[in-house]
Parts: sequence; C-alpha cells; structure tokens
Amino acid sequence: MKDSIKYKKNNFIKKHRDWFWYTPEEKLKSISDELLLENVINYGSIKDFKDYIKIVGIENASKTFWKFRGSKKKNLYPELYNLFDKYFKKIIAQRNIK
Repeated sequence: MKDSIKYKKNNFIKKHRDWFWYTPEEKLKSISDELLLENVINYGSIKDFKDYIKIVGIENASKTFWKFRGSKKKNLYPELYNLFDKYFKKIIAQRNIK
C-alpha cells in the first residue's frame, strides 16, 4: 500500500515538475511531504489539491499541514495558510461529529 502511495506521489511530482524547478532530478523522489503540500497550496489549483488528497488522504494531509503551525519559517502565503488552516479544522471537525 505504501509503495502505491509513494509511486502515485512520485508521478504527481513529475507531473508538476515546474513547482520543483530548483530541485535536481535525482532528488525528486526524496521530496518531503511538507514540501510537496507547501507547493500544492502555493502553486496548485483546486484540482491539484483534490488530486493530492486522493493520493495521501485527508488525515495525512492535515497532519502534514499542522506541522507548519509551530514553524518559524513558513513558506506559505499567510492568506493561504489561514484558508487551509480553517479548511482542515472544518474537515476534521465534521469527521469527529460523525
């Protein structure tokens, strides 16, 4: 299962190679979950975000997102950080109600 997710993430990264223009080809497979989510939020479309969620799942995406919370160095635009913070809180709250 994990290999399937890793394979899908690698394909997703290749599809969006322009988001990682500064990353050497041989290091693309070692892009962290945090960097991938950061680039999806900063540069991707809603469709890209939905595709990302299909690959990693909403729970993993929210856990990865909240790792940014305590970080002094956030590379997310503040408006996008705020929007996605509210989004993930709402999604998790809705899942906890069910």
